Amino acid sequence: MKIGNYSIQRIIIIFTLLLITGCAPALTPTPIPVETDATSNPVVPTDANVSGYQPVSAEVCQILQEAASQSLGLTFTLEASVPFTDYSSGETGLGCSLTATTNGAAISSPQDALTKLVNGFVGWTEDSTKYGADGPTGSATGLTRDSGVLLIGVSWQPSAEVSCPADQPIDSCPLTPEQKIYTVNIQAAQK
Repeated sequence: MKIGNYSIQRIIIIFTLLLITGCAPALTPTPIPVETDATSNPVVPTDANVSGYQPVSAEVCQILQEAASQSLGLTFTLEASVPFTDYSSGETGLGCSLTATTNGAAISSPQDALTKLVNGFVGWTEDSTKYGADGPTGSATGLTRDSGVLLIGVSWQPSAEVSCPADQPIDSCPLTPEQKIYTVNIQAAQK
């Protein structure tokens, strides 16, 4: 789905980066060495040869999808193997991704949706000191279980037909619930 010139996935990435830069210490990117085979061709990462994070099993990702859907009453799309970054440690790899989009008629606030999701993921432990972020247009947290990490972000933006004053905070813009477009993104990976 696209909003204006931006896809939902790009908006989530931008939102997450904004939250991270405001709430976490600066991380210095580490160049990732490119592995090559005997003929000096780059080795394309697969689930079997990626170091760091790996996607959780398809069954676990589907269980998470069902729990998220039950917690919020939304339909989540599932992508089995997408780039994953643990924004607390900077470690990367692959993970599964769950995404849902709705308006404020279905979600009262990012914090409320986040609380429902955290409570719905039975057996996972929230680590808000390491992964928590909160702002006027979104909230994020992380959960852990054994060697798994579950990152959750809930954010909203005004619908395309709304024009909020640029010189005022976004949360002072008078919006109806239907004019708030919410995106919920959940990523799961394991070491």
